[in-house]
Amino acid sequence: MSGVPVGEIARGIARRFGCGDEAPLVRPVEEIVVELGEWARGYALDQRMSSEKTRRNLGWEPTRVDVFGAFSAAVATFRKAYFFRNASRVTTSALF
Repeated sequence: MSGVPVGEIARGIARRFGCGDEAPLVRPVEEIVVELGEWARGYALDQRMSSEKTRRNLGWEPTRVDVFGAFSAAVATFRKAYFFRNASRVTTSALF
């Protein structure tokens, strides 16, 4: 099976924002369902994301295969765009 487990992506995002390699907080599914509703059960699944169907049906081929590198690039682009739009009221230390 191809793809990257969502849990691995979440841990990568946590590392990117300085949370280190510490284990994520895991709360019981039933606790979250009480708090947020039945739809939250889906987030308890460690689903895998894959582009196989898109490749097969549309003939698409990715130009980047490093999901964490792509995420870091997206964060950098967002920071740059956010900073320029809000330069008069934001310092760089306020970003992420």
